[in-house]
Amino acid sequence: NTMLYKLEKNEQGFYAGLLLPDGTSRIIAAHYCIMASGGIGRVYQYTTNSAIATGDGITQAFMLGARVKHLSRIQFHPTAFAAENDRERFLISEAVRGEGAVLLNCDGERFAFKYDERGELAPRDVVSNAIMLESQAKGNEKFYLDITHKDPDFVRQRFPMIYEKCLEENIDITKQWIPVFPCQHYLMGGIDVDLFARTTVDRLYAAGECSHTGVHGANRLASNSLLEALVFSRRAANDITEKLKKEDNTSFGDFTEQEDLSGHPLPHGYRTEIRKIMQECYFVIPKPELIPDNIRRVKEILTDLTGGEYAIDQNFVEAQSLATVACIVLEEVQKKYDAQ
Repeated sequence: NTMLYKLEKNEQGFYAGLLLPDGTSRIIAAHYCIMASGGIGRVYQYTTNSAIATGDGITQAFMLGARVKHLSRIQFHPTAFAAENDRERFLISEAVRGEGAVLLNCDGERFAFKYDERGELAPRDVVSNAIMLESQAKGNEKFYLDITHKDPDFVRQRFPMIYEKCLEENIDITKQWIPVFPCQHYLMGGIDVDLFARTTVDRLYAAGECSHTGVHGANRLASNSLLEALVFSRRAANDITEKLKKEDNTSFGDFTEQEDLSGHPLPHGYRTEIRKIMQECYFVIPKPELIPDNIRRVKEILTDLTGGEYAIDQNFVEAQSLATVACIVLEEVQKKYDAQ
């Protein structure tokens, strides 16, 4: 419940501005900083990510001058549960398809083999692409996974969590089709780091989904995020520990415990507008013709946030982060299309 709203640096280390749950702020200091803030899922209308995945750490590192790389390498999972109103969606994993579940379109037809000879067992990006192409052909976003042909006891024992979670949504997967649709799932790019999780800013490290390590390429394999989260965080900790042994860790001196963060309330709708922009122009099948105008619009929002004298609260920080991340992603995509 504590949110980073600014990160500043001097030769000795960092000052971090934090928003506390009670509405107050606090400044803390550290000789080293490890960003472990997760991905950017909330820049989309629908994601498997939790509410904290607004790109705050990436934004603060970027504003500090850290190199951010391949932020447009975003993975969309093909079979998230298509809840009617929930922005945060849970996965129906590949294992369900591996055990024989088939994808059906709005007419109850199996279609995956029309787009790839591996059918439902093709990689995530291929299956997501197939669903979107079928959706365009049918003019309908209703898709389903069907595993009702399997023994009910086997399904319940093999997928107990998915079974229970779907029951909460009034779907018994042993008797009913599971509504699914692609949604944002994972970020392969991020704050660029080396093999010790060091960023291009001295004393700043990054680990986990907010970092770009290069280990995922352009399309992460399932569960390989553990490598990025566990291995690189340990290497960062070891590297910092060795450096601290050699340094004179003097005090930072005095600094303000609180500062005035008051201002005008943030206009309603900025975050919703950004999510709509990303969903429309850079989802599974990008729409390059929409990107230039939307880059301009996101930049307008960023300019207003920068100069609007708004109160620094959670709403402001999230809007600033979402706008910054969206701008980086869309500009990166635009450069790719211009190069082609």
